[in-house]
Amino acid sequence: MQHVNIGAVLDALVTLTGEREPRALDLHYCQAVAALLSPRGICVAQARKSRGAWTWKGEARRSNDVASKAGLPVPEITADFVASFQSRAPFQAPSDCSAGKLLVVPLDASDKRLLGLLVEHEDLGPHQAQVVAQTLSVYRNHHRLLTDSQTDTLTGLLNRKTFDEKIGGLLQASRGEGPQGGRRACLAVLDIDHFKRINDRLGHLYGDEVLLLFSRLMRECFRDNDLLFRFGGEEFVVVLHDIDLSQAASVFERFRRKLEGRAFPQVGTVTVSTGFVAIGAQDLPSTIIQQADAALYHAKHTGRNRVCCHEELIAAGDLSTVQFESELTLF
Repeated sequence: MQHVNIGAVLDALVTLTGEREPRALDLHYCQAVAALLSPRGICVAQARKSRGAWTWKGEARRSNDVASKAGLPVPEITADFVASFQSRAPFQAPSDCSAGKLLVVPLDASDKRLLGLLVEHEDLGPHQAQVVAQTLSVYRNHHRLLTDSQTDTLTGLLNRKTFDEKIGGLLQASRGEGPQGGRRACLAVLDIDHFKRINDRLGHLYGDEVLLLFSRLMRECFRDNDLLFRFGGEEFVVVLHDIDLSQAASVFERFRRKLEGRAFPQVGTVTVSTGFVAIGAQDLPSTIIQQADAALYHAKHTGRNRVCCHEELIAAGDLSTVQFESELTLF
């Protein structure tokens, strides 16, 4: 049995528990397991289900940062494999490894997504297996704490506090700074039309159900790397990465149409007004929100159930460049 480098494992767990970004935790846990097992290969792997079929999706950002670039053989995703994965306990999977075995460590599992570690090893002693399970509990407990602190209780979307924490990094990236430097992004403020009428007519339970169904549709329509926030009440914020204004307009228009075509129990049709803006390199957080909110204000006062772009409104003369005093209180 290989010697367990407890010091290296503890260092990796200290780094993991100091991480504030849930999406980065899997990489830190991968490093902890690498320190624990000294495996032949290890990587973070993700599988997606589309049209009834499971396929592995490459995540170069993660695997390139871990000492396992040789290209691990990925197991076939059978019904038994999915069932074992969804049990959430580490398991040995059949593989094409010429020598050694393949350990699968589930990190997250749903009906459409599997995320975990693939670990190629020669042999796994009972003590090592026990420590893998214990460190996995540390990972999951910390992930749960982070998620609870950063998400809205009702909808499960990111909350306002998390937006305030992330907006600085978004601006940094738009200036070409940091690891994600130079990325184009757009920010939108979405407001459910006539939401107060729903609460007044049917009560807050139906209002909450509308918010829940609205947030589910947001998850269906936007990409995994897009940031979805509930600002409060019926107001939401979306940040789209790697996208220009015309593409963003198409994305928000598609969401508007899907929402309009969705029947809500006891409520009927629900619509949304959206204002969006490109995140500029010289913008301040308050400026970005004010500009998106100005476009939203225009959508609300020109018929609702519309998508309006701040830059297009300025170019058309429908908005002035005078600073708009937002209804949203930011800082």
